[in-house]
Amino acid sequence: MTRQCLLALGLVVAATAGCGDAVQSAPADCEPGPEELGQTPRADENLELLALAHSDGVVADQAIYDRIVRDVSAMRALEPAIANIGYFARYEPRKLLLEVSEATFSRMQQGDYSAWDCLNSAYRPYPIA
Repeated sequence: MTRQCLLALGLVVAATAGCGDAVQSAPADCEPGPEELGQTPRADENLELLALAHSDGVVADQAIYDRIVRDVSAMRALEPAIANIGYFARYEPRKLLLEVSEATFSRMQQGDYSAWDCLNSAYRPYPIA
């Protein structure tokens, strides 16, 4: 049996205007590290969400973001009618839905689950449901 937990992140993983100053420094050995965290929010926050959807981590991969910005800019230049169409994220970028085992859920409830300590120090999650 598994449990679902909904968490909100104190820092938006992809990007939200004005949140850049809210980044806490994660320990140097954390993934993502301070350098990756410092990349977000990017200039085009909407396309950063699209890049995040195609990236493996919790921060959009820079090469993927650069490629999406380049390609979408070219498409918009060729067809100005689509210039104002943006990406609609499937999930709200500040929320994570976790599915964990009963044992893991119990450890989380007791406060002795430490697998995500690095991410927690950077993103300051809090339960919302």
